[in-house]
Amino acid sequence: MIKVDVSRDDQRQIRRIEARGHADYAPNGEDIICAAVTAVLTTCISALTDLAGIEPVTKVLEGDILLELPDLESLSRQQQTQVDTIMSVAALGCKQIEFSYGQRYVSVKDEQTQAQP
Repeated sequence: MIKVDVSRDDQRQIRRIEARGHADYAPNGEDIICAAVTAVLTTCISALTDLAGIEPVTKVLEGDILLELPDLESLSRQQQTQVDTIMSVAALGCKQIEFSYGQRYVSVKDEQTQAQP
């Protein structure tokens, strides 16, 4: 199963998305669920870089994708809106895959993180 963790800050903005594991829906190289999650998250990474102009912290390995946003306070209001939209679409895409194929293959956990004192 692919486990997708969506972490939000105290303002409910998504700060991090991590996907781990394999769906085991089909053999490696033929698994459309793994391919779908990978496509959603790698497109998100490209959109953050190419459209919003930021460099997120990323790790893309077999069975593991990490996407974490840097400090966003220096961004313009337009960039912040773009980042929020891109991250929300990525989380929504993963949730839609979970809805379409079931939690047997993909589980999305979306929770708010606690503010740091």
